[in-house]
Amino acid sequence: KHNLSSVFLITPQTSIERIKAYDEACTGFIYMVSSASTTGANKTVDSDKQQEYYNRVKSLNLKSPTQIGFNIKDKASFDRACSNANGGIIGSAFIKKISEQGDLKTKVRQFVEGIRISSLRGKMMKQSDEDIKHQISELRKEWKRDI
Repeated sequence: KHNLSSVFLITPQTSIERIKAYDEACTGFIYMVSSASTTGANKTVDSDKQQEYYNRVKSLNLKSPTQIGFNIKDKASFDRACSNANGGIIGSAFIKKISEQGDLKTKVRQFVEGIRISSLRGKMMKQSDEDIKHQISELRKEWKRDI
């Protein structure tokens, strides 16, 4: 009736059996909580254990897309999430940015550009500077229409 999708959260402690059950029931995506921490926390994460978790979930070849969230706050953490899942979810860092003084549209655009353009630059390393500038210009036009 309302066109809502089911999204299931998993953690590094979620069993394989439960992940598979969630995957079968899922109509949206699987939200991979990056670690056993609180969202927005500036906590050091054991990157080896975190990578083991990501690899374990990847090896299941789930039908549902996966998105990694919690402690995704900047270009580096977003890129890492995207390299281990279908995408990353930035929550607390975004809320913090838009809570700052200033024009909301400008703050949103700057935040998104900072993440998206930085991520695109990494993917475009083999392209010419002119191609990159053109693609960034096109993205900015798109954002101005969307925001």
